[in-house]
Amino acid sequence: MGIVEKLRVGMSRQEVLAVLGSPDDVGGTSRKYREPSIFKYGEIELHFERGKDGRLLRAYTEDGQGVGTVLLA
Repeated sequence: MGIVEKLRVGMSRQEVLAVLGSPDDVGGTSRKYREPSIFKYGEIELHFERGKDGRLLRAYTEDGQGVGTVLLA
């Protein structure tokens, strides 16, 4: 079973971490938003709402040409 099949829109960061474990990288933080809005697992990015209680919005990836594909929204 792949990463995307284990996810659903609206999951919390904690739910995603419980299913997938720690991400390879995170991003989207700032002084205002301390919680990351992006988790990266290999080539797949998971985008969350900003804020402490942000929920999963989409799973996204790009090919070698920079063309993006939404895997889950």
